Amino acid sequence: MNSHKPISASSWPAQADPFPERWDLSAEVAHEIRNPLQTAKAIMQLMNGKYSQDKTFLYYSQLVVKELDDANEILTACLNLDRDRSEPTLCSLAELCHGAVTLIQGVAILQEINMVEDYVDIPPLLLERKSLQQILVNLLKNSLDACSPGGTITVSAVMEADLVLIRVADDGIGMDEQTMENIFKPFYTTKKEGSGLGLSICRHMMENLRGSLTAESVLGQGAVFTLAFPAVRPNEKEKQRR
Repeated sequence: MNSHKPISASSWPAQADPFPERWDLSAEVAHEIRNPLQTAKAIMQLMNGKYSQDKTFLYYSQLVVKELDDANEILTACLNLDRDRSEPTLCSLAELCHGAVTLIQGVAILQEINMVEDYVDIPPLLLERKSLQQILVNLLKNSLDACSPGGTITVSAVMEADLVLIRVADDGIGMDEQTMENIFKPFYTTKKEGSGLGLSICRHMMENLRGSLTAESVLGQGAVFTLAFPAVRPNEKEKQRR
């Protein structure tokens, strides 16, 4: 990825959200809308059984069910924006990253994509394991979508000064300038299927962790996503409590 200058996109260093109530409101609205959507889907599925011989009806009813599923996916994303924050626990950075890789390993094998892991020996840190693993899995899925059979995804973790840096790099199709300008915007996607919320949510979650999410890419030569957040050691947490 060094024959051209990589295009970079970033979530700027975390700042306090000037409108924190908007996330609470979105979660409430999402919850209220989700229930009638699920009811509508159940009714359509019952109708499918009743009119199973009518191919035209089945065709359109299946389209309706798919649209309901897409809407539900968006609402689920809204509900998960802040719900999944967990209390920091003492764990190995390598173990956390490997856990995320393990979750998508089966898909990587089926798609004939090589997974490479490179972790520096770092003492255990206080990490919000669930949130970080969710972000990593999302980034890994994006890399899987970008790679062709025989491609490689590399997950690495290092510490620079008091920052933890986790990188997910792939040698996939890469992104052009327009895509890089928009990848962190809600609902932006270049995929035929997908809500376009994944990277936007990952950025918001990293901001909650007082960290950042950045990206670099060269079209045709892959992409690198970097998670950066403060390293908190057990003794430092105790000092903060005093």
